[in-house]
Amino acid sequence: PAGVFGLVEGVVKIEFAVAGATYRIASMRQPGYWTGEAAAFRLGNRLATIRIASSSYLLHLPLAEFEQMIVNPAYCRCFAVLTVEHLEEAITVLANMMAGTTESRVAARLVVMAHTNGFFASADLPITQSELAEMCALSRQTVQQVLRDLEIRGLVTVRYGRIEIADVGA
Repeated sequence: PAGVFGLVEGVVKIEFAVAGATYRIASMRQPGYWTGEAAAFRLGNRLATIRIASSSYLLHLPLAEFEQMIVNPAYCRCFAVLTVEHLEEAITVLANMMAGTTESRVAARLVVMAHTNGFFASADLPITQSELAEMCALSRQTVQQVLRDLEIRGLVTVRYGRIEIADVGA
């Protein structure tokens, strides 16, 4: 553990090691995202790899300062809430991967990304179709077709390296 990190500017990819020692994108996050608290609490290894996806600026709260902060129950609770938020996202993503059609999997993944990135009405997500396909465990061609169908219905707009969600609720 090296402490806790907060994304101020840019985009990061959250990746997990899978069988065969390859990494798969689990999520992409925008400013406001914090991570590292679980490893800091456990004093163990981090469970995910964070890769910078664009020019970024991160804040670093060193482990020693984290340890000083969690002595205060109010601060400790804030970090615990952060951990629970990460767990809720993971459970939601897993449940959506297990359910329904390919369209529902893709749409649900976009909605989770929009909500976890702080968007609630509409969202402009910096993600490629290939990255979204990897997150949904689908082929890029399948995701491309789903996005085309969603675009025809006016729910998304697909641009180079971005997917804009017109109405997250829909």
